[in-house]
Amino acid sequence: MKALFAEYGSQQRCFIPIFVKKGLKMKHLSKAEIAVIKARILRGDKYAEIAADYRVNQGRIADLKFNRIFANVAPADISDAFQSH
Repeated sequence: MKALFAEYGSQQRCFIPIFVKKGLKMKHLSKAEIAVIKARILRGDKYAEIAADYRVNQGRIADLKFNRIFANVAPADISDAFQSH
């Protein structure tokens, strides 16, 4: 499955189709969101948790992990985002 792209102002966003009861809808993920998803994969978060947070199916999370889609997007640095102060 290939992702579709569209320009919204200065941001390029990705459309990843998701299925819901009433048919096919599109979920919009920015490259920043994809980078965070990749970081969470590397951190060891479960596919199901990530997929639920972004309302995409677990197969799309696997596609991101194995660079089948968005291979050019690097994982975000989220190491300091969850440290306690």
